Amino acid sequence: MPRRLERIDAALSYVSQGFPVIPLCWPVGSSCGCGRGHIDRAIGKVPLTTNGLKDATLMQQGVKGYWDKWPSANIGIVIPPGYFVLDLDAEHNGFDSIGKLQQAIGELTETWMVTTGSGGQHYWYKTDKPIRNTTRLAGYDGIDIRGVGGYCVAPPSLHRCGQRYEISPIWDGEITQAPAALIELC
Repeated sequence: MPRRLERIDAALSYVSQGFPVIPLCWPVGSSCGCGRGHIDRAIGKVPLTTNGLKDATLMQQGVKGYWDKWPSANIGIVIPPGYFVLDLDAEHNGFDSIGKLQQAIGELTETWMVTTGSGGQHYWYKTDKPIRNTTRLAGYDGIDIRGVGGYCVAPPSLHRCGQRYEISPIWDGEITQAPAALIELC
């Protein structure tokens, strides 16, 4: 029960800050806990609702309804307009690529950052331009963009490897404006 309270409290907090949330399946050991048989990278990341991201809620009652129905659900934040996430995947050379990216466009500005369950990072940024989802940003392995029409798994969700998504101790402040060079690259 304490894990459920952490997740529902976190989901309610995200909603109160204007971020729509969606319940996601959850891992149980190395399997999917929702009973739909998700495998590999999908475990813990698939929306549970009938209409997927279209069912994201900004209402506290909606959050309570979802987590009453799926008390173990992970949390997905649907990326709202004016934001995007640089998604660094540690398993696909993301840390090497982020260094190369910063050599090309300059240092990334400090912003709210999440350490993923697999050891990667989500850099949350504000933007004045709509940013779309993309994989392998500008050919950089292990760097994807989550923007309009996308979502990210949020803390304190559980990754299939057994680790939790956590707010990074490196950059735990406000979400800041993205560097112009990064927006242009996106």
